Amino acid sequence: MLAYALRRLVHGIVSIIGASILIFVISRMTGDPIVLLPAIRPDFALFHAPLADRFGNVFIGRWRELLTMAHAAHRTLVTVERVVDFNLIDDPMHAPGTIPAIYVDGIAEAPGGAWPLRFADQYSLDEPALAQYVVAAHSDVGFVQWLREWLERDSVGVVA
Repeated sequence: MLAYALRRLVHGIVSIIGASILIFVISRMTGDPIVLLPAIRPDFALFHAPLADRFGNVFIGRWRELLTMAHAAHRTLVTVERVVDFNLIDDPMHAPGTIPAIYVDGIAEAPGGAWPLRFADQYSLDEPALAQYVVAAHSDVGFVQWLREWLERDSVGVVA
């Protein structure tokens, strides 16, 4: 349906710039020119989600852009707050916000995995930790030292 709709819009100019093909169309609703660009196809989608099941399904809730990322990428790797034993697709409360396992290549349980950033309503932004990172990231040496210390921590220090 979408391919048909786009074909009806195209009025003719196709240009090749480098390896990209740009298609110029005129909107039938507004008369404005529109440029259609080819979709990106990233090698990996990497993100953190609240929940996954042991079958490989990942619950993303209302963050639908994560589903788009999983569809677009060649491979999808996800860290999650926790892994459950029940099938998220079978649960009517979780199914609408779940990425099916067919789009997920790997899951790692990592409570606090979005730290020091805020993650939904589960934990807030850790401003002092983020400030330390910003200072350290001003130089390669500072970043390497920060990363070494961060990797040596027993836990990420998330306070629920």
